[in-house]
Amino acid sequence: MDWKSAAKRLRDKAGSGWEPSPVAEILAQGSGPVFVACSGGADSLFALLHYWTEFAADAPVAGDALICLHFNHALRGEASDEDESFVAEVCRSLEIACVSDRASWEKPDTAVTEDEARQARLAFFRRAIRKRGLSSGLIITGHQSDDIAESMLMRLSRGSGLQGLCAPRYVSRSDDCIRFLRPLLDMSRHEIRDALEKLGIPWREDASNETPNHYRNRLRQSVLPAWEKASDRPIRKGIERSRRLAEEDWISLEAIAENGWFESFDERRVALSREKMCEYPLGIQRRLIYRLVERSGLRTALTATVSDSVLRALSAGEAFSYSISPSLVLEGNERFIRCSGTLQNERKSWSPTRLPIGCRVYLPSGGCLKATLVKVEAALLQRLKSGENDDRRSVFIRMGEKQSASLVVRQMRRDDAFVPHGKTSSRKLTELFVERKVEVIEIAELPVVCAEGGDILWVPGLPPAANMLLGEGNKHALRLTYRD
Repeated sequence: MDWKSAAKRLRDKAGSGWEPSPVAEILAQGSGPVFVACSGGADSLFALLHYWTEFAADAPVAGDALICLHFNHALRGEASDEDESFVAEVCRSLEIACVSDRASWEKPDTAVTEDEARQARLAFFRRAIRKRGLSSGLIITGHQSDDIAESMLMRLSRGSGLQGLCAPRYVSRSDDCIRFLRPLLDMSRHEIRDALEKLGIPWREDASNETPNHYRNRLRQSVLPAWEKASDRPIRKGIERSRRLAEEDWISLEAIAENGWFESFDERRVALSREKMCEYPLGIQRRLIYRLVERSGLRTALTATVSDSVLRALSAGEAFSYSISPSLVLEGNERFIRCSGTLQNERKSWSPTRLPIGCRVYLPSGGCLKATLVKVEAALLQRLKSGENDDRRSVFIRMGEKQSASLVVRQMRRDDAFVPHGKTSSRKLTELFVERKVEVIEIAELPVVCAEGGDILWVPGLPPAANMLLGEGNKHALRLTYRD
C-alpha cells in the first residue's frame, strides 16, 4: 500500500483545526524530534499518518523529524509479531525511523496485568529516547475520547483524587521528563475508525480487547453501554467536560499548594512547619505531604493509607512515624514534619499483647484491633458465602467450645504460616501477601491474631484460618475488626 498517499488523503479528509491548542502550542516550539507510539491499531495509526504529513512529508531528512515507537508485548503469539511487522512496513513506506523492542516476561505462562504491561512499555520509551542521546522527549499517543470514560470509571473505583480523575490529559509529564501528548482526546473511537475505513486504510485489531479478561474491557463492553442506555443524554460529552473541569481544579489547587510549600517548607531543617501547613485545607495538606516525600525521590512509596493516617494525626494534634520504604521514615512532632533515613531492621518492635473478647487494642503501628461476640444469622452466613465481606477490615470466626476469653496479638515473623480459607495446605504469610500485591512496608506493619495456643487465626488482608470458618450450626461468632 502507498502509505504516503494514504496519509495525505487522511489529512485532507480530517481537515485542520481539530488539534487541541495545548498540543499544538508544544509542537509549534519544535524542540527536537517527535516520537509517535504506534501499536498498529486504528487510533495510533491515525496519529502516525497525520503527524507524518505535519513533520516528515516535506522534511529534508524525514527520519530526524518523526520517529515511530512500537513495543511488542509478546502476549498474543503470532498476532503480536504481525502487529510489529505491520508497523515496520508502514514506517518503511513513509521513510521514517521505526524503533521497536519486544517484552521478555520472567514467567510467560503467568497472566500479565495491565499495569505490568504499561510499565514495560514505559521502560521501552525511556530506553528509546536515551539511545537518541536525549534527556527528555515528546511522545504522541493515540488515546481518544472513549479512553476518558473508561479511565475515569477505573480510577473512581480505586479512589483516585483529582489528578487521577482528569487523566488522560492533552499533555502530561512522566517522572523522568517524558512528555506525553494526546491530540485525539476530542475524537471518538468511532470517528477515527470511520475516517480510516472510508479511505480504505487498514489497521490491526487486538483480539484481546474483545475478551473480558481486563478491567478496561469489561467497562467498555458492559458498563458503558448500560450507562449510555440508562442515561437521558449522550454520556461521553458530559464525561469529557467533567474531565476538563477536574483538570482546571487540579491545576488551581496545585498553584495554591505551590504557595503552601513556599510558606511551610523550612530549607534549613529540611522539614515542613506543622503550624503553617495546618493553616491550609486538607487537600493542600495532602499535596504538601506528597511533595515532601517526592523531594526524597520516593513519591510512589507513599500509599493512600499512610497519607490518610498522617492527615488524621495532624488533625488530632498527634505525633506520628511511618516507614514508607526500607530506608525512609515520614514522621511528625509538635513542630515539624520531615522524612528521615532509617534501616529496615530498625522497625519498631513490640511485645505480644492480649486482646480480651469485647475489647480493643491500639498498636504501635497506629492500627486498632477489636474483638466482639456476635450472633450468627442467616444474612451473615449468606454475606460470607457470597464473598461480600472485606477481609482487609474484618472477619468472622467460629467460637469453639474451648475458645479462650482472650486472643494474642503479635508482630509478624519471617516464617509465619497458616492454612487460610481457600487453600488446602499451609502457606507462608509473605507468599500470600505477594499474591495479593500488598507492599512489603504495609505487610511489616500488620498484626497477627493468634489463639492462646499460638495458632494463627487471622492477619488483616487475608481470609481467616480455614479451620475456623463459620457453619450452619454455629450460634455465635467472634468478629475481628482492624482499622489502620
